[in-house]
Amino acid sequence: MPLTLGELVADPHLGLTLLTSTVPISAPILWSHVSELADPTPWLEGGELVMTLGLGLPTRPAERDAYVRRLAKRGVVGLAVDTGIVLDEVPPEIIASGERHQLPVLRIPAPTPFIAISRAVVAALTADAIDAMGQVAADQERVASAALRSGGAGVVRVLSAVLHADVALLDGRGEVIDAAGSHVNRIQGRVLERLGPRLNRRPGSFVHVYADSTLTVQAFVGEGSDPYLLALGSAAPFSAHERLVVAHAVTLLGLLARTPARIAVVEGHLRRAVARSLLVEGGTCEPDLARALGFDQGARVVVVHCSADTESLAQALADRLIEALPGATLRAQLPDGAAVVSAAGVGLTTTSLEMILASVGPRRGGRVAVGLSRPMPLAAAGPALSQARSASRIAALQGRRVVAYADLAPIDSLLCAQPSEATKALVDTVLGRLISHDAASGTKLVDTVEAFLATNGHAEATSAALGIHRHTLKQRLTRAQALLGRDLDDATVRANVWLALRARALESSGPLTEEGDDHRAEDPSTVPVT
Repeated sequence: MPLTLGELVADPHLGLTLLTSTVPISAPILWSHVSELADPTPWLEGGELVMTLGLGLPTRPAERDAYVRRLAKRGVVGLAVDTGIVLDEVPPEIIASGERHQLPVLRIPAPTPFIAISRAVVAALTADAIDAMGQVAADQERVASAALRSGGAGVVRVLSAVLHADVALLDGRGEVIDAAGSHVNRIQGRVLERLGPRLNRRPGSFVHVYADSTLTVQAFVGEGSDPYLLALGSAAPFSAHERLVVAHAVTLLGLLARTPARIAVVEGHLRRAVARSLLVEGGTCEPDLARALGFDQGARVVVVHCSADTESLAQALADRLIEALPGATLRAQLPDGAAVVSAAGVGLTTTSLEMILASVGPRRGGRVAVGLSRPMPLAAAGPALSQARSASRIAALQGRRVVAYADLAPIDSLLCAQPSEATKALVDTVLGRLISHDAASGTKLVDTVEAFLATNGHAEATSAALGIHRHTLKQRLTRAQALLGRDLDDATVRANVWLALRARALESSGPLTEEGDDHRAEDPSTVPVT
């Protein structure tokens, strides 16, 4: 952001003093300008900090008031008066007029040159421009990645997200090809209203400002010189940097419109085949082919597994993830959700995934669970998918949206990797008699044993945790050990019982795996991959 007047005053190296006490100083400084003219406003555009030695200041109070009034009306951010060469102090009439016309007045001390103030303003503007161009580059990369993965529909979706605008791609008849946003019909109607019969005669580009929004239309041609229109509805006119993103999108759409559809179809089939090979069949990808798909040799990837109450919601999660992640991706539709392989996702965290997916889950409704694998070589995408699956199952069981495999407890990781039958057998074998006794008698022996193990076998701590007398605890533990047929003083027994308790806790929210869900024995021919 540009430097505000308040931030400039707060700079201790400049030593500026704010002389007006009731005027806001939060406006950004768009430029600094030195003028000794009695009326510099014809050469100002608004947003400037005007600096003066006082040579051109009027001498009469009424004229000084008019001078300040003109600056305020022009949109000047502030008036800074030097007090080291011509003036010893800022004239009180100037200060009073500043209060009256809401124009901040600053005092520049004798040691501070104008160039120091200008340097501070320009440095902030330069940094802001660099940040803005960096954001433009990132947005353009997102749009380009969307074009590579999803064609024109992807460009429209990402452009809408990046610019916070309604976007519609129209053909030469004004029909909507792809759209994103909540006011697409209004955009289409306004385009038809303004262009009318000129639609099919290569209409030009234009911007029209309405009372409630701004309509931006960019025209381009496709294969066979067919006209197309990219129409965008925004709350305000786009900035120069946003217009760069729009121009980039138009260029990509023009290229896509000239690309034979069969090429995109072939690439889609190729990407699905590679996804099938890596994620489902346990195969590999030739280095040359991997590079052609955007995966550098030796690059590490992460796999994100998306599961949800409905297949459409899982696919929407994967779509949103692909839109947000720069670089190469592969996407597979699986029986239990969708998986995304990302070359640029090594730096992904659960927090960044939450931010990416927040725009999908709550709006669509339904429970979602997303798992993130550890970074792995592309050739190990299959094992990475297993990690992501385990993490997403834990997320579902614990009612969380996102879980990273790296954050899982080792026991949970091991249990999630087992077939459901194995974990159920573990619970039944170790805890079956305790569970049956609690159900029949209304006792809490399972809870007692779990609390005893959680406190490392300390009777007093266990009694306090359960809120019971130590004699009651001793009676419960004696009965529990009799039913278990095991001595809880034995370390191996404790480990087995704790493992069974953890498996039961995970199973209590639902099965760790679906029936028959042994992914190592999956028949690839039955798994759709998109």
